[in-house]
Amino acid sequence: MTTNEDTYGGPAAALYDQYFPIDDRALNTAAFLSGQARATGAVEPIALELGIGTGRVALPLSERGVKVFGVDLEPAMLDVLRTKPGADRLYTTLGDMTDADLLASASDGAPYDLVYCVFGTLTALPDANAQRRCLAAIASVLAPAGRLVLEMPVPDLSSFDKQGRRVRHLGRRGDGTVIETGRLNPMTQTIEFEVSTLSPTTGVTMHAVHSRYVWPYELELMAELAGLQSLEQHGGYGGESFTRDSQVVVTVHIRRR
Repeated sequence: MTTNEDTYGGPAAALYDQYFPIDDRALNTAAFLSGQARATGAVEPIALELGIGTGRVALPLSERGVKVFGVDLEPAMLDVLRTKPGADRLYTTLGDMTDADLLASASDGAPYDLVYCVFGTLTALPDANAQRRCLAAIASVLAPAGRLVLEMPVPDLSSFDKQGRRVRHLGRRGDGTVIETGRLNPMTQTIEFEVSTLSPTTGVTMHAVHSRYVWPYELELMAELAGLQSLEQHGGYGGESFTRDSQVVVTVHIRRR
């Protein structure tokens, strides 16, 4: 996986906080993660975020007394993060979240009480092999009582036409109007998106987004193969039951004994 200025570098990083600010959803995520970190028994828990981005979750989590390390592939996202109040509490590393050695070196070899990969970030990896490598890397850096939290969207392919295409108006984000086009490949479980933003301040910006979607039962199997055991499964961060109507699945895993 390599840095690509057409994806989350450059203009997309500058607009990211308009799309996804630190809102109630981010704060609820941080509250849930803080609880999971302390459930391990750690007095001063150490956490690792995969795909830390501009700090949407890491910043409020660090305010709760969790020491947060973060890995991200895009230097532009980390550049935005470093400008924010509280960023000095975070420890960031540029690199690939499938690299076990990189994850270990981010904390100088200290095991993590909590590793989390939220907001569907695991789907940004190119294929199933990369997703499995990522889960195996996580298992290798978890403390003995450590926990992994994953948040994944539940795939909804109903809006694609027979040719595997769809166009959606996503409404206003910041001062811009966002339109998304997508092309589905069900054989590889991938969707290639092109997101266009029309803004009076920035003009027209476009960036590509890759998604390799994962079915909930497939995610559980991947985790099991990586040496992880399912502990909890929810339909959100409020402890909601995971049902056929859930739009996301939040799973908690521990290392298999």
